[in-house]
Amino acid sequence: RYDRVVFLDGLLCPGEAAMARQATGGARVFALPDSPELGKLKSGIRLGVEELRDAYVCLRDGGAAGIALQPGGRIAALMVLEQLGLVTLDEKKNFLGVLPVRRVNPEDSPLFRVLLEA
Repeated sequence: RYDRVVFLDGLLCPGEAAMARQATGGARVFALPDSPELGKLKSGIRLGVEELRDAYVCLRDGGAAGIALQPGGRIAALMVLEQLGLVTLDEKKNFLGVLPVRRVNPEDSPLFRVLLEA
């Protein structure tokens, strides 16, 4: 059990400190201001509805290799689409296939909501 967690590069999203506190059984959480490196990472995983839609179409038409996002954004898109019940991923978050299409609201994905706040 940890009694203290320090985010040296800042927080990826507003809820990250609370998640760390819960995961560690109530540790005190400290966060320094965002570093330039974290800023670059954040910009690479921002997703909007259009990027998510484009990623889904790409998956439907041929696979994950064609998703025109940075690697962090590609993984985030796959995870959001999985949470929405539109694709299946294996335990390592590799794309397995597209599920039957249905109308969804991206904000039903907890990860998508977090990324909107980032």
